[in-house]
Amino acid sequence: RGPDSYVIRHGQGYTEFEHRSHGLSHHLSVFVPVEDTVKVFRLRLKNLSETNTRKLSVTSYVDWVLGFSRNQTSQTLSTVWDDGTETILA
Repeated sequence: RGPDSYVIRHGQGYTEFEHRSHGLSHHLSVFVPVEDTVKVFRLRLKNLSETNTRKLSVTSYVDWVLGFSRNQTSQTLSTVWDDGTETILA
């Protein structure tokens, strides 16, 4: 395990990513519960530096393709924000 290495594990129904960089330890688990139709991302961060307080932001990007061709379906795809569930619906 070098300073720039990543550890990626795949199992039945999940994938885990681990990395250490810039004084942070990152562990991301991605899975889909058997009883649900959502993808879950669980991100754990650990501050390994001597700085007590750090400001971080986490951003996720989704490029939805409903069907087999982005060019054919992009014009019919629309999204809406639901305040009640704090969810983006497509």
